[in-house]
Amino acid sequence: MTRKFPLQKAPEELLGGWELTGRLEVTADAFVLTLDGARTESTEPPIDPPPTELPPDAVVLEPSGGDDTERLRDAVNAIPEGGTLVLRGMFRVSDTISTSGGRRRTVMGYPGERSGILVESADMPGFYGAMLQFNGAVGSAIRNLEIDGQDHSTQPIEVNGGEDNLIEGLYIHDIGYSGGNDPTLAAIHSEGGTRLTVRGNRIENTGGNPDVDSGIRGIWLGKGQVDVVIEDNDISDTGHTCIAVEPCSAIIRRNKARNSLTQGTLYKIMLHPEAAFAGKVEFYENTGENSKNGGLMLEAAAYEDIDVHHNTFKGCGAEGTSFGFLYTSQWTTTNARIHDNTVENCRSFGAMNRAENCVLENHTITGENTLWLENDCKNITVNNSGQVFVGNNCSNIWVDGRQVA
Repeated sequence: MTRKFPLQKAPEELLGGWELTGRLEVTADAFVLTLDGARTESTEPPIDPPPTELPPDAVVLEPSGGDDTERLRDAVNAIPEGGTLVLRGMFRVSDTISTSGGRRRTVMGYPGERSGILVESADMPGFYGAMLQFNGAVGSAIRNLEIDGQDHSTQPIEVNGGEDNLIEGLYIHDIGYSGGNDPTLAAIHSEGGTRLTVRGNRIENTGGNPDVDSGIRGIWLGKGQVDVVIEDNDISDTGHTCIAVEPCSAIIRRNKARNSLTQGTLYKIMLHPEAAFAGKVEFYENTGENSKNGGLMLEAAAYEDIDVHHNTFKGCGAEGTSFGFLYTSQWTTTNARIHDNTVENCRSFGAMNRAENCVLENHTITGENTLWLENDCKNITVNNSGQVFVGNNCSNIWVDGRQVA
């Protein structure tokens, strides 16, 4: 007899076929069924997600084969409220495309086809050399585009101010680096704004110069973003920090950062001096691997609450350095709760400077496990997180239930 029992949603680890053996025990008023199972190869083909449907009133634009900068500029600025511009194919762009204001406007790639922009010039006059720039937009989106920098130094995406905007599903790659005065900051950059979501983007190969320790970041959201969400992004092989955020309040979760090899760290969180307030920042279920410097940098992170938990960091710190998973620096970091993270084969667990009222506990550490409290650390509690070195001007330091300074 075969019975089918519906599930609300099958976890991924349960999908497929299973070979079962078991025992049935029957009593007068009940029965007990015990099963043992082993996964078998599924005979069902993989199910692809359904293609994204285009809105019925979407405008679809195809490349001319030449320079399409003016066509795109006109088309972007002509998007009505609630409208969608769909790029079908790869467009050649040699100048900044900028638009201001507007509500619920979307620029997106055509489903199932390589669609987006080929950068043809490094001389973009937009903000920090921006190529596609939204200013003061509300409820608008840039989605599912490929942007091939073709080794030109330009800032592909700039979203400034506004509220409830979305940057999602972009594939940005091969952004060049032209030198020490390069205006380009990042592949995705934003300043100000409320409830910006940056989700599911893939960024790789942004340039840098190891001789001058400078380069281009993956994502940099600056100047006091309010309630920003950065989630499910995959950033690798950057010339500077993979993901840098300077929010009033934020959620940063489930991102992957790898190979920050010229300057900076894998992640950086900073309370910007112009931030309107210091709220809560939550950083969890992120992974970081292979950084020249540290894994997570907290710079002047004097938040009401910053909660760093259930992240995994591997291989942080170049040979000859003592960088590790964690680094605090510059002005004071306060109220950080750092717990239940996994640290594997880093040059150290981390180093802290100018930190106050912080708790670090319950870490799984493989390899070097020293936390260096280098300077000016006060009211620090460390439990089950390796060994601690206490440096200059540090006080009220507790390690595994014992006061050491």
